[in-house]
Amino acid sequence: MRVEYSPKYIEERAKEFDKAYGYVNASIDGMRARYFVLPQSYSPRWRNFVKSYIARDPETKEVVSSFFAVADSIPRHLRDYWVFHEMVKQLRLDPDGEGRGIKAESIVLDVIPDELAYEYVVGRIDYFQGLSIRSWRSPSNFTREDFVNAVEMRDFLTSISPQDAQDEASTIVMGREIKKRARASLAPLKSK
Repeated sequence: MRVEYSPKYIEERAKEFDKAYGYVNASIDGMRARYFVLPQSYSPRWRNFVKSYIARDPETKEVVSSFFAVADSIPRHLRDYWVFHEMVKQLRLDPDGEGRGIKAESIVLDVIPDELAYEYVVGRIDYFQGLSIRSWRSPSNFTREDFVNAVEMRDFLTSISPQDAQDEASTIVMGREIKKRARASLAPLKSK
């Protein structure tokens, strides 16, 4: 769901969130993020939500104001990566480009530590499964493109995810395998 906000709305909402929740500073792959951790109750029907608040110049499509927020239900050690995905998708990639979600996910998978990759992917599969259901059931709030993108993301992540991890060592091995599979399946996209 692409929603464009005015810079004034973003400024007001950021002040409101800062006062109520404070913010987190993060830096991943040279991108600095300032994001808010909101209680899951902020959006109770959307488990493990991540939100992008973006204002773009209507002519150039350049981002003029932005901030991000994640649910406190997302494990603390993975939150930066969930936000990083949104930042890459919204700030680094062409806003009208095809396959932005998968491209952004491939960039996250390139930088996430092996020991976190499996847990991250499992959480993201669950998120996109929920988003696909939510977008299907709420056509007034989501477009057909939102539904298709959610299903594509879920299917992509499922396709690179090996079987369940049994212990910490297998989680690290699976993390490496996920990253290897992601690179192999995304090589054609990166050349576009």
